[in-house]
Amino acid sequence: MKKSIQTQINNINDALAWLKVNKPDQYEQRFLQLVNERCRLRKLAATELENPAIAAYGESQKGKSYVITNLLSDNGRPFTIATPEREYDFVKEINPITNNVEATGVVTRFTTFSNEPGRYNPNYPVLIKLLGISEIATILCDGYHSDITDYQSYSDKELNDISTEIYEAYRERPELASPVIVEDDILDMKYYLQRCTGGSTQSLIRSPYFDRIALIARRVEASEWSDIFAPLWHRNATLTRLFRRLSESLRRLSYARNVYLPVDAVLNTNQTLMSVQRINELGTVDKTEDAAFTKVVIRSDSGDRVIERFDKSELSALCAEAVFKVEERFLNSELSYDMTMIDDPAVKAKLPAESFKKDIIRHTDLLDFPGARARNQLKEENLDKTDSKSSMTNDANVYLRGKVAYLFNRYSDSGLINILLFCHDNAQRNDDTLYITIENWVKQYVGETSQQRARTLNLTGGVSPFFLIATKFNIDMTMADANADDVANSRTAIDQRWADRFNIVLYKEVIHGNDAEWFKNWIAEGETFKNTYLLRDYKYSGDTGKGNNLYTGFRETGREQKPAIDPVYYERMRTSFIESPHTRKFFADPACSWDVAATQNNDGALYLFQQLAIAASNMEMTRRELTAASLKNIGKALYEILKGYYHANDAAAQLIQDINQACAIRRELIFACNRDSYFFGRMIRELQITEKELYNSIYDLVNSSEMNDSRTDARNYEIIRKDIGRRLDRCTTDEMKWECVMMAYNLPDRDAAEKFLADKGVDAGKLFAGNFKRKTNSAIIAENVYNTWIDSIKKPEAINRLCDNGKFDPIEMSALVDNIEITARKLQLEELLDKTIEEHVKVMNVSGINLSLIADLMASKINGFICDLGYDLRTDEEREAAVRLVDDNPMKFDPLEYIGQGQSEVYSEEELTEMFDRLIDRPDGVTQAFENNYFKWIEYMIVSFLLKGTIINYDIEANKRIGQLIERIIK
Repeated sequence: MKKSIQTQINNINDALAWLKVNKPDQYEQRFLQLVNERCRLRKLAATELENPAIAAYGESQKGKSYVITNLLSDNGRPFTIATPEREYDFVKEINPITNNVEATGVVTRFTTFSNEPGRYNPNYPVLIKLLGISEIATILCDGYHSDITDYQSYSDKELNDISTEIYEAYRERPELASPVIVEDDILDMKYYLQRCTGGSTQSLIRSPYFDRIALIARRVEASEWSDIFAPLWHRNATLTRLFRRLSESLRRLSYARNVYLPVDAVLNTNQTLMSVQRINELGTVDKTEDAAFTKVVIRSDSGDRVIERFDKSELSALCAEAVFKVEERFLNSELSYDMTMIDDPAVKAKLPAESFKKDIIRHTDLLDFPGARARNQLKEENLDKTDSKSSMTNDANVYLRGKVAYLFNRYSDSGLINILLFCHDNAQRNDDTLYITIENWVKQYVGETSQQRARTLNLTGGVSPFFLIATKFNIDMTMADANADDVANSRTAIDQRWADRFNIVLYKEVIHGNDAEWFKNWIAEGETFKNTYLLRDYKYSGDTGKGNNLYTGFRETGREQKPAIDPVYYERMRTSFIESPHTRKFFADPACSWDVAATQNNDGALYLFQQLAIAASNMEMTRRELTAASLKNIGKALYEILKGYYHANDAAAQLIQDINQACAIRRELIFACNRDSYFFGRMIRELQITEKELYNSIYDLVNSSEMNDSRTDARNYEIIRKDIGRRLDRCTTDEMKWECVMMAYNLPDRDAAEKFLADKGVDAGKLFAGNFKRKTNSAIIAENVYNTWIDSIKKPEAINRLCDNGKFDPIEMSALVDNIEITARKLQLEELLDKTIEEHVKVMNVSGINLSLIADLMASKINGFICDLGYDLRTDEEREAAVRLVDDNPMKFDPLEYIGQGQSEVYSEEELTEMFDRLIDRPDGVTQAFENNYFKWIEYMIVSFLLKGTIINYDIEANKRIGQLIERIIK
């Protein structure tokens, strides 16, 4: 897979190089589309570098760490981190110590390093993965828009001006040899904000900001990014200072993606950088104690670089992931069920008699995510202040919330989580967006429909990759009173416990079950999701201290010795759990789920491990299938982007390609208009041009030196032709003609001759052909107007506007715009514009031209062309050919019934304006006449593709190269 991914990345780079040379006018537009696909490939490549992963996720203090440490422990003995000096108990000495509050602000990965042993450094056993500059900016942008209640937004015009100003400032600069940010990073930012931040950042997404920044990213020095990114948080000075500080920290780390630390840096008695308290300390500038700093080792090809003292708070803010090695002995741990209290024959039959080897993490990593939390509700004016409860500066708090959200969203979207363990206890949720996160993950990695989910489960051995873990079950088992017959311990009261936990908290509060189609119709209509597991904590199940008085002996011996719970109450509770309609929604076999988690020396972990082992054993194959499917989709997308540049030698093959393209555009248009009644009117307007735009363009032209330069160039042609024209005409090859020029003007060689003609503004091809005619005023203006219009519809931001924020596939929209240009050129629209204004611009002094009149005339012609895509300019033979082609493809097209109707096919600009204003103002009340025009336009579009033909205006060798590249892409 790695090789296939890299091959496609190389193909994209080759395609970009080809476009830069052969289609420079379309380079920027295609650049963004191709880089988008390269971003997808980079994510796949990053996924292939890591083992498949099981991730624990949920709100803070919901039992995630208990799940992870259970997976890692060795027959009850704690998981440890090895160093050359000694071993450290992870739970007691490393995991941050908290009092029921948020603990970590980083992802913790546990791995064997089996996929790449060389990455492990025993002397510095803590591997830290760092965020990049663009990721810091993404987090701050998300934080500003999600945690600030009165965040400010720029207008569309302001964003356009900001984007243009930045682009123009850098576009002519040379590219840097080692830029800290590249275009892929910028488009990743755009994708993340579009997908994960809701409507608050949509004005940014809709603007040309990210596209234009991507085009100049390789030209920007590291120190300049703070000014470029500042508009993402409306140039808030506090957040800009934080961005600069963290960027400077990355600079001191040489912009490394990975660094190594001694174990001291993560000890919970030594200000561990894994704790959120380190981010709290970002506001503390004058630190002197040694514990606030750590040694950092940066690996490189030239050797290790050591930084003796690095601020832990800054490193914690930059840390995405802390990686710890799982030693061999933890892979060989074996567990078995204690059958003392399990006497249900049906349950016994399901449980293996032999021991279970816990080696699923040999080739599978474990990820412990920081706890999800509700976003802040801050006023912008308070960003530079300190929160009285947490003693954290508000800017650091905003960064923390954005970072925690970013880490899970990024890992999830990049395919770095293959099995998700969502952990929740019996308490109501604090984060009211959790259900969205869960649903998105399920849809992306298990399936959007019950049929898709059923197919996924076939690949994973029948066990869902999404696990719901009901943690701290020992609390639910607690007797409310010492007397089992007390009303608080009655069957009714116990029934209510399950209703509270599984119906009110889990079903309604956490997953919004009434609206969750995935839960209600898991793999078949009406079949609920049942991959739920109970987990209780041995430590808190005891009969001493804070225990729930369920069993005796664990604290003293490490194993539960006998029940402390009343047997009558226990049986009542078990029966209630098994029969509850609320538990039956979540558990396939409530009796088994109870016995493997609530009986003596069975806490639910072993049953969870067994099911994880089934899913994990199929995980690599499942991941490969998903990667292969993604590669296939990317290959198709690349083909769609590039296919229009290859001219098939077979005219029939070219026609089939054009027919399929017309069908794809029709599909996009129909569904876009169905989703948004305003879409068609806006699209037509975007494809047209206003009189004002043309007036400004013509005004700039006639008041510039360009028209005079054109006349001068024309005179230069005429002078040379008059001087040596007859000699040139006697030459039979271009080589002879170059020799003629060199001899006539005493030029030493071909290079000197080419420079001479170029300096005079003379094109050698036109000079040698001898058919050059001096351009008239009308021709010069028509060429300018035509190019102005074409540029206005082909720029990347124009394509984005036409696609209207994802309502229309940008690849298909680009194909439509390209075809409009080809049709305009084939039907000689520029020459038509020339003739339209010829009589109005025959003047010696161009300042006397009536600019308003010619702008009006030319806008009407262009806009009329858009209304029928040049159908009015077609010959009868062409129209008949279009009808035949439609009739020959009845599975593709209906007959052209709307074009044949006797309504006006060409409108004045005033009529067009009125027509589309009606559509925009009253899209749901359009008349039958307008509906006819809508369907008629679709037919015009189809005809334009059918009559596209093959215009041989391409370099044959370049065409061959792009053909070979497309072949490699689709293999």
